[in-house]
Order: sequence, then C-alpha cells, then structure tokens
Amino acid sequence: MINSVAFGHGTPVDVSVVGNQLAVPHHLSTGTLNNVAGVLITGELPGIGVTSTANGVPDGTQIYLNIASGLMYWNGSSLVPTSTSFVMEAPTHDSFGNSNVSPVLSYSITALTGAQAGMLWGTYDSTPAGWHTHGTFSLFPNSASPGVYGVGVTVDSPQHDESEAFVLSWEYDPTGAFSHANVELGVAAMQQALVPEPSTFVIGAIGGAVLLLVGANGVSEMRRWILAIALLCANGCNSADDSAMQRTPPEVTVAHPVLMETADYADYTGTLEALESVEIRARVQGFLEKINFTPSSRVEKGQLLFQIEQAPFQTKVDYATAKLASTKADLALAEAQLSRREDLAQRGAITQEELDEARAEREVASAAVEEAQAAAEQAQIDLGYTSIHAPISGIIGRSLVDVGNLVGASENTLLTSIVDTDQIYAYFEVSERDALEYLREKLSNGSKPTERGNVPVKLGLLDEQGFPHEGTIDYVDNTFSAETGTIQVRGIFPNPTGILQPGMFVRVRIEGQKQERLLVKERAISADLAGKYVLVVNSDNIVETVHVNVGQIVGDMRVILPADMPDEPDADPPRQLTANDWYIVNGLQRARPGLPVTPKQTEAVPAKEPPAKAEPAASDTSSETAKPDSSLITVGFLPIEKTPDITPPTVKVSATYPGASATVIADTVATPIEQQVNGVEDMIYMSSKSSDDGKMDLTVTFEVGTDIDMATVLVQNRVAIAEPQLPEEVRQQGITVKKQSTNITLLVNLVSPTGEYDELYLSNYINLNIKDVLSRVPGVGEIVVFGAKDYGMRIWLDPNRMAARNLTTNDIVAALRDQNVQVAAGQIGAPPNPTGQNFQYTVNTLGRLTDVEEFEDIVVKTSDDGRVLRLKDVARIELGAQAYNNFVVLNGAPSIALGVYQLPGANALAVADGVKAEMERLAKDFKKGVKYEIVFDTTLFVTSSIREVVITLVVAAILVVLTVYVFLQDLRITLIPTITIPVSLIGTLAVMMPLDMSVNTLSLFGLVLAIGIVVDDSILVVENTMRIIDTEGLPAKEATEKAMIEITGPVVATTLVLLAVFVPSAMLSGITGRLYQQFALTIATATIFSSVNALTLSPALCGILLRPSKSKHGVFFTAFNRVFDRSTKGYSGIVGIFLRKTAIVSIVMLVFYGLTVGSFVQVPGGFIPDEDQGYFFVNTQLPDGATLERTQEVLDRIDAILAKTDGVADVITVGGYSILDSLFRTNAGCCFVILEPWDDRTTKETQINNIIQSVFVQTSQIEDAITLAFMPPPIDGLGNAGGFEFQLQDRGAAGIVQLQAIASDVVAAGTADPRLTRMNSNLQTTVPQLYLDIDRTKASKEGIPLETIFSTLQANLGSLYVNDFNKFGRVYKVLLQADQQYRSRIDDINQLQVRNRNGKMIPLSTLLTVEETVGPQTISHFNLYPSATITGQAAPGYSSGQAVIAMEQIARQQLPPSMGYEWSGVTYQQLEAGNQAPFVFCIAFIFVFLFLAAQYESWTIPLAVILSVPLAILGAMSSTWLRSFDNNIYTQIGLVLLIGLASKSAIMIVEFAKQRHAEGLSIIDAAAEAAHLRFRPILMTAFSFILGVFPLVIATGAGAASRQALGTAVFGGMLIATVVGVLVIPVLYVIIQRLTESEPVAVQAPAPKEAKAASESESE
Repeated sequence: MINSVAFGHGTPVDVSVVGNQLAVPHHLSTGTLNNVAGVLITGELPGIGVTSTANGVPDGTQIYLNIASGLMYWNGSSLVPTSTSFVMEAPTHDSFGNSNVSPVLSYSITALTGAQAGMLWGTYDSTPAGWHTHGTFSLFPNSASPGVYGVGVTVDSPQHDESEAFVLSWEYDPTGAFSHANVELGVAAMQQALVPEPSTFVIGAIGGAVLLLVGANGVSEMRRWILAIALLCANGCNSADDSAMQRTPPEVTVAHPVLMETADYADYTGTLEALESVEIRARVQGFLEKINFTPSSRVEKGQLLFQIEQAPFQTKVDYATAKLASTKADLALAEAQLSRREDLAQRGAITQEELDEARAEREVASAAVEEAQAAAEQAQIDLGYTSIHAPISGIIGRSLVDVGNLVGASENTLLTSIVDTDQIYAYFEVSERDALEYLREKLSNGSKPTERGNVPVKLGLLDEQGFPHEGTIDYVDNTFSAETGTIQVRGIFPNPTGILQPGMFVRVRIEGQKQERLLVKERAISADLAGKYVLVVNSDNIVETVHVNVGQIVGDMRVILPADMPDEPDADPPRQLTANDWYIVNGLQRARPGLPVTPKQTEAVPAKEPPAKAEPAASDTSSETAKPDSSLITVGFLPIEKTPDITPPTVKVSATYPGASATVIADTVATPIEQQVNGVEDMIYMSSKSSDDGKMDLTVTFEVGTDIDMATVLVQNRVAIAEPQLPEEVRQQGITVKKQSTNITLLVNLVSPTGEYDELYLSNYINLNIKDVLSRVPGVGEIVVFGAKDYGMRIWLDPNRMAARNLTTNDIVAALRDQNVQVAAGQIGAPPNPTGQNFQYTVNTLGRLTDVEEFEDIVVKTSDDGRVLRLKDVARIELGAQAYNNFVVLNGAPSIALGVYQLPGANALAVADGVKAEMERLAKDFKKGVKYEIVFDTTLFVTSSIREVVITLVVAAILVVLTVYVFLQDLRITLIPTITIPVSLIGTLAVMMPLDMSVNTLSLFGLVLAIGIVVDDSILVVENTMRIIDTEGLPAKEATEKAMIEITGPVVATTLVLLAVFVPSAMLSGITGRLYQQFALTIATATIFSSVNALTLSPALCGILLRPSKSKHGVFFTAFNRVFDRSTKGYSGIVGIFLRKTAIVSIVMLVFYGLTVGSFVQVPGGFIPDEDQGYFFVNTQLPDGATLERTQEVLDRIDAILAKTDGVADVITVGGYSILDSLFRTNAGCCFVILEPWDDRTTKETQINNIIQSVFVQTSQIEDAITLAFMPPPIDGLGNAGGFEFQLQDRGAAGIVQLQAIASDVVAAGTADPRLTRMNSNLQTTVPQLYLDIDRTKASKEGIPLETIFSTLQANLGSLYVNDFNKFGRVYKVLLQADQQYRSRIDDINQLQVRNRNGKMIPLSTLLTVEETVGPQTISHFNLYPSATITGQAAPGYSSGQAVIAMEQIARQQLPPSMGYEWSGVTYQQLEAGNQAPFVFCIAFIFVFLFLAAQYESWTIPLAVILSVPLAILGAMSSTWLRSFDNNIYTQIGLVLLIGLASKSAIMIVEFAKQRHAEGLSIIDAAAEAAHLRFRPILMTAFSFILGVFPLVIATGAGAASRQALGTAVFGGMLIATVVGVLVIPVLYVIIQRLTESEPVAVQAPAPKEAKAASESESE
C-alpha cells in the first residue's frame, strides 16, 4: 500500500487507494501547495503488476498516467481510458555494467496533453560504464487546469556513492526565459524514504493540484540507477518566478499545405527566328524612281514596294515588238517562197537543193520569229520587274537605297527585307540530361522516342513576368552536338500582336504533366544533416519534425515530393506531410520538436512604420549630446577614464580569399598563419573566424601591459613566415596586421531628416569628408562605417544577351581591363632633346574612366561588317554601392553610422571630446537636410560614474568632519583634522601624475576610503594634545611637543602596517594587478601624506589653535557625553567579564573563525559586477539562410517594441551584423539601445535589468527569430556581451559536424542547469548551401578550362572585382555581377554559358549538377583548434563563479576525449584573478605580521593583532552575502583594506596594554585599562571611517554596482571589527601574552619614564 505523500520537505500526508487510483485529501488545494518544492510518494500501489528482474530494469517496464477520470495510456496517437496497462518493452540491463548484458538502455516516455492529462516527455539513457545515468524530463501546463505546471527532472550521477546527493531540477521554457528549482537528496535518505519493493511511482496531474511519480519497481534498483522526483508548481513555484511560469508556450504561425496541380519544368534560353524571311533585291538594272512603303510597316503580298524607271524597258519592249513583227513578215515570206518552190519541185522545175534552201530559209525565219518572240517577252518581263512587289505578307524593313540610285542584278543590290511574324520559331539548346529525362518519360507513357507528339512549351521575354506565350515543339534535331553536349529544339508560337521579333533572346520553359501536389512556404523549410524538413504542430500542439523531399519553386512556395521509401522491405514507412497538417510558417527559431507551442492561423504583419521618436531640438547641421560636467574632477592634466588601462591589447590579422568557402579559407589561410603566430611573446590566446565571404580575421590577445607596438611587429614577422604557404590569390589581395581596440568608444550617426539624401549619398559623404578627418583625431585607432555603401561602378550583366552574342564574362573582363586603364603616355620634347627645342609637352589621353556613360560606351565586340557591340548592350551600368549586405537605422530613420574605436591605451574621454569637436566643426559645412547625432557614447558612463564618485567623495568628507566634530565637540579642534583631508587628497593627486595614473573609478574609490583613514593620525595628535592641555595645564605649544614625543611611534607604526598591506598588492601583474595597483597606490600615497601631515602640519596647527576645553557644552554634547560615558562603563564591564572567561571567548572566537572560512564557501565568486552603463544590446538571429529583407522585418518589430519601452531614449539598429560574434551575415541583426540618463530612471521598471527582462519577454514573441537582450561586458574590450565565453575545441579532428553536435549538447545541458541562462552557441553547420558537381572530364574534352567555369560563376553569382576608377579624388572599385533577376533562383546557375574551344556557347547545365546541401557559414579557431564559442550568463541568484563551475561540470559530463575547452574574455581574466586573490591575502597577512613582530620584538604578540582581522573579514563577507552580492574584485580589494584597518584598530589596544603591562600591571589589568582608555579614540576613528564609506553602500546611478560592492564589504567588515573587535581584542592579548610569558622569550620592557608618558598620553 502507499503509505504517505510528502510534499517538498514537509510532513508526509496520509493517503488512501481506491482501486487503481490514489486518493489525495481534498484540503490539499492549490493554495496549500504554493511554493512546494517536490512530491515524494512512498509505498506500493496495489492492482498494478510490475515484473522485476534480478539485476536491472524490468523487461516489461510499465508506464502509467494516473488522472482524475481514470487510468489512461498513450496508444501512439492519443490518450485512451483503459483498465489495461500500457507496456513499454525494454531490454534487460545490468546497472553494475556486467559485460554479458546490453551495454546501453535507451527508452522514451511520451504522453501528450489530453483533456485532463498533464504532459510528460523526454528520454533516459543509462550507460553501465562507471555507473553513469542521466536524463532530462519536462512537464508542461495541464490544459484542463490553468496554472498547473509540470517539471523537467535532470539526474546525473557519475559514480555509485551511498552518500551522494542527486540534484534534480525543473525548467519551463515557453519563450526562452527560464525558471529553476532544485531538490537535493542523498542516497541514504532515498533508501529511508522508499518502502520495501516492489514500489511503483506514477507521474500525472490530478485536478489542479497534484503531480505524482513514475518509476520502476524495486527500491534497491531504484537507488542504484535513478530516483525520480516530480516537482510541483501550482500557480507558480515561488513569487520570483510567477511571471515566468505563467507565460504560455511560444506563439507560431501555422498554415495548411496548399494542394494544387503543378508540373515539373525546365527553363532554357533561346533565340527567335521568323517562319519566313525574304530579302528584296532588284532583278533588272535601272534607276530607282519610287519607294512605295513605310519602313517597319506591315505590307501585304503583291503590294508595290519599289518602282524602277520604266522608259528604257518600254523602249526595249517596243523594239522587241517591232523586231517580232519583222521576223514574222520574214517568216511569212519564207513560207510563201517555200510553197512556190514545193510546187516547182513537184513539176521538176527546180532541183532538190533549191527546195532544201527554201526550207532552210523558212526554218531560219521561224527561229528568228521565236527569238524575237522571246526577246519581246523578256522585254515585257523586264518591264514588269521595274515594279517590285511584296512576295509575302509581313513586316518590311527600311529601304537600303534611295530614289535615283542605280540598282541592278549585276550589283546584287539588297533593297529591303520582309519577315512573316504571324508565327515565330524559338530555337533553344537542351542538355543531354534533360533530353534523356524527356525520352524516358515518353517511353514510360508508351510513346516512341521518334514521335514528336504535341509537347507544350512556354516563352517569356526578358522584361515579362512568367511565360505568357504558349506554343508547341515542332522540331527536335536528330543528333546531339558533340561540341556542346546539347540537342537543338524548336518551338513554334503564335504572334498575333507582333511583339515577338526575330533575333530576340527569350526564356523558354517546358513543363511536364501536371500532378496534384502539396506546396508549402519556402521559408518554412529547414535543413539538417538528414535533409530537408518542416516543423508540424499536431493536434495536441506539440511540434514534430517531418522530413520532406522538395521540388520546384512556385512563387514563394516549394513543391513537396513524396518522401523516399526505405530500402528494407520490413522497415516502417516514413512520416509523410499531408494537406491536413499544420506546418509552422513563422516562429521556427522558437519551436523545438517535442515541445508545445501556441499556434495561430493568421500570419502577423510586422510593423513597417518606424518607431516614433521625438526629434531633438537641434539644427539641421548638428546634434548636441548632454554630458555630465566633469570640471569638478579635473585636476591639472590628469587623464579621466572609467578604469585604468586594463584591457588586454590585441593585434588583428586580416586576409581575403575571394570566392573561398569558410572551410577552404580556414584550411588554407587561417591554419598556416595560426601555426606561425602561435606562441608569440606575451600572447595569452588567439582566435580566428573564417567566413564564407572569403574573409579571415585572426585576433591575437596579449597580456595586460604588453607593448602593443612591439607585439604588432612580432606578429607581423610571424605572418611573413607563413605567407609562402598561402594561396597566390590571398597574397595578391594582401595581408594586413594592425593593432586595434575591440571596443567602440562612440557612434556618430549621419541622417537626413527630410529624406532628401539617401544612404548612398550619406555613406560617401562620410567617406569623402568625415572619415579621414576623424581618423586623425589623437587616440582614434580605427573608424568603421556601419551600413557603408562606398561608391562602386556596378556592371550588372545580362547573361542571356551575352550568350546570344557569343560573349563570356572573360570577354567583358578583358574589355574592361583593356579600356579602363591608367595610361602613362609620356612627353614630347623631354630631355635629352634636339638643340633648339623650345617647349616640352606632357601627353594625356583618356585612361581610367570616371562616368557611367564612359563605361557604357566600352566596346566589347565588333563584327565583320563594322557593327559595334558596347557594354551597355549586354549590361546595366550604374554608380552604386560596393556592398548591400547591411544597413543602419537610427530611431526608425535610415542612417549611416561611424564606429569610433580607440587605440589601445588611449584615453576614451579625450578621444570622445576630440571626435565631438571635429564633428561640430565639420557640421558647419553640411548641406541643409543633413545632420549628425551622437546618441551612443560609452564615455557618458565614465563621466557620470566619476561624477557620482565625486559626489560620494564630498558627502563622505562631510560625514567624516561631522563625526569628528561630534567626538571633539569644538570647531577649532575639528578644523585641524579637517584640514588633513584636502591636504592629503591634493597631495595624492599630485603624486598620481608622475606615477602615470589616471582619475578613474578605482583611484577615486581609494580617495573616498582614504578620507576616513587620513583623519585618524591627525585625530590622535589633537586628542592627545588636548588631554595634556586639560590635565597638565601646559600651553598649547609645550603640550604639542610633549604629545608628539608620545605618539610619533604609534603613528609611524600604523602607517607602516597600512603600507605593508597595500604596497605588495600593487606589485601584481595582469588585470587584477592593475586594479589592485590603482587602489593600493592611492591609499598608500594618501596614508603617507596623512602621516607626514600628522607629524608636521597638525602639530603646528595644534600649537596655534588649541585652547583649554570648555567647562560647559550644549545640550546635544552634554547628552552625547552622558550616553558615551555610560557606554564606556558598560563596555568596561563586559570586557572585564570576557577577560575572566577567556576559555569561553576562545571557543566563540573559534566559531567566528570557522564562520569566516565558511563565508568564503557560502558567498559565490565573481570578477567584476555588471554595471548599468546606460545602454544594452539586442541581438537577433533568423533561421540559417534567411535574407536581409526578412531580417529587416524582424528588426522593425524589435524597433517598435523598444520605442514603446519606458526608459529607452534612442535605438541604433544594424541589420546584417551579429554583435555576438562580430560578423556580417544576412540572417542576423543587432540594436544598440541607449537608455535615458540615470537620474531620469528612478522607478523599478526603468532599471536596466527590468528593461532588459521586459524586452526579452516581448521579443521572445517574435516567431521568426531568436532574440537576446544583454548588457555589455563590465570591462571594455573583453568580449561583446556580459557573461562567460566558453571555447569548445575539437582537439581530436572529429569534424565540424561532431563539434556542433557536442556544442548543442553542452548548450542543452546548460539550459537545463538552474545556475545558467541565455545559453547560445555561434557554430552553425546547417546553413543552406549549394554544391556544384562539375564534370571535369567533360569540361576538359570540350576545351573549357576550369578557371573559365569558376570565373563565370564568381562574376555572375558573386561579385568580381575587375579594376578601379577615379572619382571625387578617390579610387573606387569596378565590380562585375549578374543582375538580380539572373541570380535569384537555383536554376539560374544552369542558364549561365561558357565558350568551348570551337567558339560554341555551352550552358553550364551540361557541365555540372547542382545539389542542395548544408554547411558552416563561419568556422572559428581558438588556439589552433576548430572551436565553437558558447556564451551564457549566470541565472538570477547565482554568481559568475558559480556559472563557471556549472560549465566545467557540464564539460566533464558531456565532452568526449576528443574535445576540450578553454575560457576567453572576462571569464579568462576572472579565473586568472581568482588564482591571485589568495596570494594577495597571504602577502598582506605576512607583511603585517612581520612589521608587528619587528615593532614588538616578539613572534607571538603580533598574533593578538592578526587574530582580530578575521572578524573584519567575517563582517565583510556576511554583509556581502546578506545583499546577495558575489565575492568580486571590489570585494577582495575591500578585504585587503580591512586587513590594514582592523590591524590598526587592534594595535591601538595591544600597544597600550603592552606598555601598561611593562609598567607592572598584570596582564588582565593592563588589557582592561587599555580597552577602557582606547575605547573613545577607537570609536572616533572607526566611526569616522564607517560613516565615510556609507555613501558607497547606498550608491545609485552610474557605476553603482561597483561602489556598492566595495562599500558593502568595507562598511560591514569595519562595523563588525569595531563592535566585536573592541570586546575580543583585549582577550586575545591576554591569551597571547600568557602564552608568551610561559615561554622563555626575552622581551625588553620600555623605561619607566617612557611607559609612564605613554600611559598618560592614552588617558583622558
């Protein structure tokens, strides 16, 4: 039976079992269960059988969901009520790792939300080696019970340990915000909690309140492999997490796939030819008399076109007619004569010969007639030829001859031409691959390949959308061309409008049979290593992954083809996408498979209007930025900065490999350079980024304090060694090595409020008039233009026109390089020259071109008949931008931004002032409608924080003076220690200049703390002098002399102790050393001046100003003295008791010492606290491969959110740039969010952390991107964001894919860890890419060099840099690229053509195959190894030190042996600082001890002082813990200070007690008298210091975090050291003195006279 249910750590509640259900008492309602940490059920649930095995998980582990309506199980598609158990099979597994069983057990539990059921998902994996078990579960809201949330359980146990605690945590992540809780239970506690086996645990949701458990039987097995604890959150787990827990799962936009008829298609390019084309020529020679048509008009068949002069031809007709008549007459005569001679011949009158002659004459006459007849007919025909008529109907061209010209057949004169365009042919080449697919399709349809059929074909002109002209194929050539690998195809098209003209270049599309197919939005398709997929939301709103095959693109949609069936016949068929599925269109970045979402079926329209911002009241030419007045803190020429120069110097190496992928440039460029640069002197680490735009940047980071100029030279030398190993193209582009600062000092935005000037103009105005001027400002290291659009002569190619004219990109490049070249033409008459040469002439000609028109007229080809083809005939030329890959928006308006980077070591304030002064001067020449604004200025935080420190300094001084006045109760006396403050501070500032120090927050912190220190010595002088005046009646001068004899030793001793603490800490190296150094030198210098002042100025003033004390005081002082006297008596009484109970006090002190040690464990470690610097960053990333247009839509929505956020003043948006990894990429964008001044943000909602959280929550609703809001790093130049930088390294060459897989595992584990939040990895290996499989053998046979193919691809699809041109006195690039419509689709690659050795144009589709794949966009290296940068932050309530520990634990669990890790950025410095902190404390203790040992000439007496110091440290750590601060560098500086201050207070008692004991008093009496007499001076000096630092404790505004951290530690430490120390220091002296006297240690007592004087000096 189930015995009880324990909620959290509370008392178990009795329960009962009814059937198979657990009955929970009704009073356990939602309200009762608030803030419950967990639910643990013990006992046995009857009626549910569970089989067990001897050693392992049961073969039939039964999984149950127990809900109010009855037992239900998951049947694969829904939750079904049943009385039968659902059995999940699992193999037998030995949890002790026996080799004879299955090595790995892996099973999943999936139960989706039903009407009344909670939801559980996840997997457990058990590995026997080393008994390692881990798993993650998550539970989400119960749809029937709003406000009830489930839990994720993470269990990890690397080894079996009976005392080991299992840490189980839950998380809820609907929008990217995390809430966490955890439960820790030891194994022993688990054994006690669980009753004897068998035991069954059930997870589910009952009503609205209870979550139960699921598990396996057998408590012995349970404790050996897993304990499942369900954490319950009813209406929120705690008040801090209520808002996060009640957010719904992320919204996504969903849609059904569109079912429509589509057909596969193939696109080609072709040329048009007319069906009939006739050349009109003259058939007779003559002079043209008339032209009877209009050029380019339609003529009909038979229409008269030309008329040749007819008169000569008419004469010939008349002559021929007369000749014919004459010959006919001759024929008639010959026939008559023949008739007579035939009669005579019959009569024998003539001979036969005469008869034959007559017959011959008749034949001749007959032939003459025929000849004349033919001549007459020819003459008539020639006469007809003089009228030239149209032989066909069609469009006639222009007349090629004019009236009056002689034309004739002998001249072969072409008069004009006529083409028939009622129908028109389109000839195009089809690749062998496409032709084979066509033939196979015909065979599959039962047709013969030779049957042409009625194949439809479509045609479109270059300026037409789609393919509006339809026709059929009427001819296919019978032979493939061996030269081109293609076959010629002809289509015939009707042309009723006549728009299709012969010679035109057209697009042709052949479509296959239409089929009904599914289409989805192309943006919804993602890719992973397994292929393409879409995310589908099922009926329970859970995301599923459906892998798909993709087909043709139809508009903005993509055809979905059926998924491939598995090869194995018995394998399960893959999940197919259906028309009823809801697939995610927007919100892919927020959705995760297996997690719930909130689908919406209407797509949100992103806000296009820019966020409304009030225009600043500035003129059109300038913008004023409010800046706190820093005149108060300007002392002489001391520089002013936020922190000392603690940023590690960096050297950047940049190289370019045009056209190379990220992998190629990483292997061929980054690796050779890194191998040589590695190990350069003083280097701490190096990192490189190789991107797919062909760029490589290597950043080498050096130790703080390294000479950056020498480091640059050393890196340059190493790079020179690597250069011979680099590709030739890289060496031609050049390799740059330069020092740089990695942080932006400020941004200068140039805008056009009226919109009169576009970004192209603004960018080039900056380039021509501003950038160079600002580069010359002292301290400026680099000017980076964001949104830069430098001029470039853009040659936008038309590949179709080029192919039609038999041109390749190499032809265009050759023409450009030939005709756009700088010419040195020489001189006429240059020496040596002939005698008498009077003039010398320089020869000039047009070399480099400058204008668009000049480039348009470049001749690219000439024909044999003299016709010229110019560049403008095959390309569009414009003066455009060199790059269009990013943009900048300022408060919703287009802008160009100049990022000003300072040189390493430069003064940021001086740089900012110099830039602002130059911009103010340059603004006077701006055109109307152009202005500049400086809204992002990091130095505002510097000036504001320093102003706050100065205010704190003044307030502290006032409080110290008031404290001293209250104790001394005389203005004349108070004036003496008061004067010490300005004297010491001014003296310290004077020393800071030769020490090369600056006025910064740390040095000013030192001055603030020094105020309470410097008055101590002066107070001693004044107090002792007044005592002598009042008790001995001496004049002021003599009293002062006597007082100085008594206190000079203590003053010098306390000064040496303080110096012993601070001087050694100033000798440390690195960032920590620089921070300690500023503080230590300031305190040490002020202390020295304080001592000098106490020994010189203060005695002089005492001799002049002091008078005997007044006998009467005011009411306040009388009351104060009365209370203080009573306090003194009470204090003396307590001390007396303590001195008699030294054993008890010793035990109490041991407890204090233990608490001190424990406080270091309890208080989390840190480095430098995050500060409200007046701005923060927002970074957004869309799915891989997203276009810049989509990024802009997301950024517009983010801008709208920021514009409505309270506390936000300005927003600078940079599209196409990721601030997290400093890379330009189209799917990323960032915002620089500038907040209102600190004084204007006084409400809780306008504090930076709350603003960031609000922005984070709102932007998490943007479905199409992952958006992060974060503060900048606390140290400029160390990373781009606050938090940690974890460098995951592939040290075993596992590959980039495996590296990302491990990085994803680490990010997932970090996300599940309650100590971490906002985990992110910069490595993406699934960026959509195309792989071109080139048939190199075929290309070689065709005589096509691979370089030709590569250059064609680069010039058309990339951007080919040809040469330069000059304009506006600058040199710009000439860039070649295909126009946008010819590189927007994958099929456009196939349309590109190259020329073979025979001059034939061959489409690339015959030489290559395009394959869609995925790959990395950027490859990073860290210290030579391929790496993934993982960033994150400590979760609320945890410190950066705890975050580092968490990541190291995750690394040990997740990383295989081939992977390693290192730290970078702030985290690296934090770990380095943590290694030095114990050293600093030890050195401080040792030096204090040695100085005291030398002073007391004893090795034991100093222990009384040293042993009091832990009280101060305990106070510091306790106050830090109470305020939830971490043990950061400022806390540690405060601890070092407390070592000196606590020692100083202890010395005041120990020194006096030692003197009284030497005079003869007992140890206890000496300690009691010393405590009594030194009580007032100790409180006076202590409280003057405590009140002096109190303004730091309650600091607000800029830099408040660091002031609060330091002030809290020092205030709390000094308070405890004073309150508790005055009680226990006498006891410590007694204990140590007794131990000393029990040993034979000789200590020389002071002379009686000196002892007496000392005693008198300490009495009142």
